[in-house]
Amino acid sequence: MTVTEGMSSAIPSLTPENFWSFYKAEIQETGSWRAYQEDGSWTPIAISAAESVCRKFGFQTCREYLRLDVLAWTGSWTDTDYDWDLRVAFENENGPSWEDELCKLAHIVSDLRVLVAYQLWVGQRTKEDLEKYLIRQRRRVVRDCNCKWLFIFGPYYGNRNGCWAAYTLDESAKCIQLLDESPLLGTHMKT
Repeated sequence: MTVTEGMSSAIPSLTPENFWSFYKAEIQETGSWRAYQEDGSWTPIAISAAESVCRKFGFQTCREYLRLDVLAWTGSWTDTDYDWDLRVAFENENGPSWEDELCKLAHIVSDLRVLVAYQLWVGQRTKEDLEKYLIRQRRRVVRDCNCKWLFIFGPYYGNRNGCWAAYTLDESAKCIQLLDESPLLGTHMKT
């Protein structure tokens, strides 16, 4: 992980790769396979993990502001002083279609936009869904080229041997899988 110039060595730079590395460790530590299989149990874990990761980057967080699951910012945000910068916009979606969340995030200007979704049935191909959605949403996704993207896809809840996968986008909105030397499997999570 790289460190931003002028910042303490304890605070990593905000990249899709660094966020994924911390998020993966957080859900492995705080989640369980049983909770993953139950939407009502997993969603609070996924959102809490995102908040924890954002704090590792030195950001303040809140939930449901701008109707985002998690928003992370720096700067001043008080009842009289609104001088803040949106650093992370995070959405978690457990439904069969998450294109609405993709579209919503495409309208948000932040340093990193993170969308977490799950393979809900055998044979679903989340990367193919992403590529299909990106065709429709491309003009929105690429209009602000300074924002980075991170897409995290959990495995099918019935396959404990399934692997989590993470993707980002290049400048032309082409989907690129993040290299992961130690991928997270359902079997790596507590039971």
